[in-house]
Amino acid sequence: MPTRFTHGIQAYPMIGASPDVPPGANVFFVDSVGGSNNAAGTEPDTPLATIDYAIGLCTATNGDHIFVLPGHAETATTITMDVAGVTIWGYGYGRARPAITGSGANDTITVTAANCRIHNLRLIGAASVTALLNVASTDLYVDDCVFEHGAAPTEAVTLATAGNRFYFDNCKFLGTANGPDSAFFFEVGSGTVTDWHVRDCQFNYLPNGLDRAVFVATVDGPTGGIIQRCVVLGLDVEARFIDFLSSSGTNAGEGMIIDAVAQARLAATITDFYDLGAYGTARVYFSDGPNRGALVHPTTSAT
Repeated sequence: MPTRFTHGIQAYPMIGASPDVPPGANVFFVDSVGGSNNAAGTEPDTPLATIDYAIGLCTATNGDHIFVLPGHAETATTITMDVAGVTIWGYGYGRARPAITGSGANDTITVTAANCRIHNLRLIGAASVTALLNVASTDLYVDDCVFEHGAAPTEAVTLATAGNRFYFDNCKFLGTANGPDSAFFFEVGSGTVTDWHVRDCQFNYLPNGLDRAVFVATVDGPTGGIIQRCVVLGLDVEARFIDFLSSSGTNAGEGMIIDAVAQARLAATITDFYDLGAYGTARVYFSDGPNRGALVHPTTSAT
């Protein structure tokens, strides 16, 4: 964790990558063990208790950072990132990674301010939760996070109409019980979402299975997306890697899927693994069941 000294000097030990904190930015610490929202929160030995409270202390467009300490465990009705330019930076590996468990019929974290970042958090589903993360603003960067959704929520990440230019890097999605429908769910009207990138992510839905598709758009296909170097395990027989409903969508969207690999949990029909809308593919491999080698997905049109 950062160590703060007098005269504003900060030192960062080598715990993986360390963030760059701009000069003049506010820094707050959060720890459920011994933390209190009555504390100053500006030193690691006087941390705040909750992330949402720390966000409320931040200044918009100031590069403020919230450092969540290893072992932090929080049950949150809703954490709202409504201050622009804030970074939430979790410390810890494995189960020491800060864990946020949802509560009630809400999105566990919803992002309504631009230019935010979420790093190294573990988001855990619970009964009635509607999404682990709802993206409702532009330029969100999410990296090294773990999304655990089981019977609820059925969608891990939901994308609203304002979610342009989002970027997910090196995240893991886990189905911990029977019930998940999708990892990324583009809501009605989100065909206006553009310029997005999901890279180096793992989607592991074994042994229970994913019911619908990793990427789902119910009406409009989002434009300008890049899905790159992703691996998917545990699709149910009728589930897909991508389902953009090209036959009924008013906007089929355009984008690319590159260097992706997916495997069905049981024997499946390999040609049914996706409905692309207007997306193209390059080096996409599918395995239609256990103990079967993956094949390059066959060409589906004359072009």
